[in-house]
Amino acid sequence: MKDQKQKRDPIPKPLMAEVLPRTKLSQWLEYHVRKKVNEHREACINDHLESERAAAEVAMHFDVADHITIRQVTAMNQKVEVRECMLKRYKNYPAEFSYRCKCIVVFQNLDGVDVLLFALYVYEHGLDNKAPNKRVAYVSYLDRVHFMRPRKLRTFVYHEILIAYLDYAR
Repeated sequence: MKDQKQKRDPIPKPLMAEVLPRTKLSQWLEYHVRKKVNEHREACINDHLESERAAAEVAMHFDVADHITIRQVTAMNQKVEVRECMLKRYKNYPAEFSYRCKCIVVFQNLDGVDVLLFALYVYEHGLDNKAPNKRVAYVSYLDRVHFMRPRKLRTFVYHEILIAYLDYAR
């Protein structure tokens, strides 16, 4: 019986979000979000100082929030061609716009499994583009799920991700 168990192939351990490559943007976002969560944690603990039990409970909830991983999983340079009707309607309008499409995802380790909680697609137009898209960033797609723990922190974290991205893009 022992020989049969030893001969079985070990179950491969799933890859975690932390092994995904880091970029300057993902480092910036993670740093900003963790900093803001810690500041928010301290403010909540200070609000609950009259009760040690309540302060400990707040601290415990925020410890779960430290298991957040943010990664930029794609960054592609693309071009969009302007349709003929736009070119006819507006004089001196560019025939095409180049942009960089990025996908940013947020994971949280819940019970030992990294769960994808948030996805953000952005289109960044650089200095080389002509007006109206010179130095512009568009949020193309944003989606999230309700599984983040603690639940009360979900909206706060999602807002901080957007604030940090816009600060980075600026």
